[in-house]
Amino acid sequence: MRRFSFLNHAADLGIIVYGKDKKEIFYNAALGLLNLLYPLIKFTPKINYQFNFEGNSDEDLLISFLNKILYILEVEKIILFKFKFKFKNSDSLFVDARGDKIDSFKIKRDIKAATYHNLKIEKGKIWKTKIIFDV
Repeated sequence: MRRFSFLNHAADLGIIVYGKDKKEIFYNAALGLLNLLYPLIKFTPKINYQFNFEGNSDEDLLISFLNKILYILEVEKIILFKFKFKFKNSDSLFVDARGDKIDSFKIKRDIKAATYHNLKIEKGKIWKTKIIFDV
């Protein structure tokens, strides 16, 4: 099963994300976002990050998680790329992440935020969602 694919969208960027469960959807969404930002290069995880999110739905948690990745990248110049998730029902998420400084890497494009535009996580044998990013 593929993890994600790119989506053509008029003025923004998008990905379609696939997974076998919620954790895989979140992980593959992060990989898709990172692939939009950086060429495929190897990073060594040297920095640990932990954060919690609360929301009204899985979609809220997903958008908060992706926007946190973008925030840490923009403000602290750290790229997060290894993730472990702990969900406490559908309104709380704990993330244990690992990453590295990005001083010497150039991003492919600027992404401002993950959006709620047509966002819905489809649950089934294969989970699927479309994510549009504001550029």
